[in-house]
Amino acid sequence: MIDFITGRGLLLLSLRRMYELWVNHSSQIIKQFSILIGLPLEMSNNSDSSLEVFSPAKFPKAMNELSALLEAIAATSIYFKAEIVVSYIKSHSLRIEWIEANPALAKIVTSGLLKTFSLETLFEANRNNKNFLRDVENHISKQLLAG
Repeated sequence: MIDFITGRGLLLLSLRRMYELWVNHSSQIIKQFSILIGLPLEMSNNSDSSLEVFSPAKFPKAMNELSALLEAIAATSIYFKAEIVVSYIKSHSLRIEWIEANPALAKIVTSGLLKTFSLETLFEANRNNKNFLRDVENHISKQLLAG
């Protein structure tokens, strides 16, 4: 893809070619990545993604990770359980008072032993869709409190 010939004009030509390749094939790259991590390939028929509604059935890999996480933390204290899990998946951050109130859960969640890639990607991919994120957080919280 990259020409290894020196010269400013050829380098510019190479960068232009790389850009053209990205523009022409980016949708295929994104599609393959979406398949890999289990995100839906298309949004709903709404042209405005802020209207997209979270549905657990659309994200089977993320929901499988959530099920495994729920199983792994089932025996931990209820104190700040939803806050710890959602905050860690969303931004890898925890408040000191949460850690002090539920150190066992904080240790499990931050250990890196639990797979949360698809859940984290779900938050990251929708970071500008506040309604969608709220729905995801509510779903995770309900699952945690039900278990």
